[in-house]
Amino acid sequence: MRKTIRIPFVHNRTVVRFPNRCVYCGESSTTSLEIKVDRTFSIGQSTTTVSTRLPIPYCEVHARTSKQNAEIIMRMFYIALIFSASAVIIVAQQNELYSKSFFESPYSLGAYIMAAVVVIFLAAIMAAIMTQAVKYLLSPFYKTLPYQGTALGIDANFSLQMDALEFKFTNTQIASEFSLLNGQDNHGNLSSLASSFSPTSDIEGKHRSKPDPLTPQRQILAANPSSQASDNSENQNISKGLPVIPELIKAGDVDGLIDVLSNYRHKFPRMHEVIQALAELKDERAIEPLTTLLQNPKVREDDQEDAAEALARIGGTQAIEALVAVIQSQTVKEPVRRSAEKQLCQVGDSRAAGLLIGILTDKKNPEHIRGTAAHILGEIGDEQSIEPLLAAIEINEEKEKRISQLLSDGPWYEWKTAYHAENDWWLRTIAVEALDKVGDSRAILPLSKLVKCSAGEASIALKALTKIVENCLPVITVDDLRELASLEDAVGVVWDALGDDDWVQSPSPIKLNCSLVRKMANQELSHRGLQA
Repeated sequence: MRKTIRIPFVHNRTVVRFPNRCVYCGESSTTSLEIKVDRTFSIGQSTTTVSTRLPIPYCEVHARTSKQNAEIIMRMFYIALIFSASAVIIVAQQNELYSKSFFESPYSLGAYIMAAVVVIFLAAIMAAIMTQAVKYLLSPFYKTLPYQGTALGIDANFSLQMDALEFKFTNTQIASEFSLLNGQDNHGNLSSLASSFSPTSDIEGKHRSKPDPLTPQRQILAANPSSQASDNSENQNISKGLPVIPELIKAGDVDGLIDVLSNYRHKFPRMHEVIQALAELKDERAIEPLTTLLQNPKVREDDQEDAAEALARIGGTQAIEALVAVIQSQTVKEPVRRSAEKQLCQVGDSRAAGLLIGILTDKKNPEHIRGTAAHILGEIGDEQSIEPLLAAIEINEEKEKRISQLLSDGPWYEWKTAYHAENDWWLRTIAVEALDKVGDSRAILPLSKLVKCSAGEASIALKALTKIVENCLPVITVDDLRELASLEDAVGVVWDALGDDDWVQSPSPIKLNCSLVRKMANQELSHRGLQA
């Protein structure tokens, strides 16, 4: 390999051009092979591996040779790995580095796993060293087997400062052409040609319209950059990088942070900081990429939950619409839906209520989605949600009385089967709880009907009814007060919460005492000088 040729990043981008010739022999190129260039570096306490892929021009012969070399090297490594693992095990046995009791302990499974990890680790290190040594020994006999370099005829790496790509070539003529083509003289320095090959605005990315103010020394790849091959006739490779995350946050660079978000990588450890920074900046330009993140099934759940929180903090109609869309979606993961639900409960207003009412009243939506909408409406407490919630708890009195009678006359499981056959029982339960939180007197008669007729919701309906009557006594109509004064004790079941979604009912019916409701109604009637 010859002298290193550096192609620095300019405004967080680098453009790399190869001659339209095989990098090994110099003949006209007929194909290209993609090589991966990566480097691991640390940002604070996090370790990140950045990588890019470059299509390298080859003739047919040396493209085939390069593929064969890769296969040979991989086989050499596997053979060395098996040999090394065997050697480690033999040495451990001969030197009694472990005893038989070690594997007979109560923690024998953990002992086996730990021993296997140690063996594999040591064997991998030894195999890598042995493979490199064998390549070095064979290189004088097999000229096309490179003991050094990324691929046949070329070696490419990120610089230690992560501010440039560094190339080495075995063919000096190709190296010279590559250097001139990329705006450098024969000594690897930038020449006057560089300006004609600087990145243009269409390469810079969708959200960046001006050069980044950071100096080249502070510009490193903070996320895995992608490499794109443009026109085949030019063999142009574009390696896209992003600036240091802390610098973007410090500068309040919304465009730069959106660039990072748009180039999402599943294993990138600092995405939380990017999303949090966008939430703090509260710039509406971030709503669209955050919404895209929420709807992408390949994104990690914790990142999607952070995105939901960021949208809530940014606020505005567009952000609320995005969160409501998550609630209505049948493809998002349940933890993400719950996160969006939580955020809407905290920041929802009349704009969100209107959208959620549409979800609740649309019977084409699954019951659990309608129930989620009802729950959020209860938390928001908007007055326009009263009528839709009341519609959600409407029942057929005769049918419900017949089902409830099974609770007293027959085995408990018969009532349970008949009750759960009602498709909307869970929705009614959530709607009752929502009405309890809204606390409007219009819910009094529908709730009292549930107490009398539906054993499944009787207990939670009585609880909501008692609270509403207590808070709304002065505004309750006389007819409603007289209805409440005559409310008889009911039969129902008590629902005990086991978890977020798991509910069980008591195995036998219980009597629900409605005396407190009757007492408050009679007192209010007396206070008004009326009789029950």
